[in-house]
Order: sequence, then C-alpha cells, then structure tokens
Amino acid sequence: QVNLADGVAILNYLFAGGSLPCLAPADVDDDGVLDLADAISVFSYLFQGGTPPAAPFPYAGADPTAPVALDCP
Repeated sequence: QVNLADGVAILNYLFAGGSLPCLAPADVDDDGVLDLADAISVFSYLFQGGTPPAAPFPYAGADPTAPVALDCP
C-alpha cells in the first residue's frame, strides 16, 4: 500500500539525512532518479487522483527497470 508516510520518507531521505532500506521502490515515477518529483507523485496520487506509482505497483516485487544505482541489496 502507498500512504502519506511513503512521501514523507522520501522527503526525509532527500532533505533530512534519513535512510531508506531500498531506493528502487521510492522511484515512484520510474525515471531512474530519486528526487522531489517522486514525493510529489506520491502526494498527487493520494490526494489528487494522480498517476499511480509505476509497476510493480500495486503488487510487491522487484522493479525490473530499476537502474543499478537504485537497485535493492
């Protein structure tokens, strides 16, 4: 599931030195870069009926398009 905490976790990682156990799922727009647009995409999806996160959403699983830099351990 996607919720408010996901967008906040991305912002915390980007701007407050927080950590994420895996970067690939945070690349919500699947552009290969983890940035502010990903947090905005989460909030847009949740509160404005925006585009849902990229596959494999809504299912759990690995993102076959994730670049090596965002790959999960």
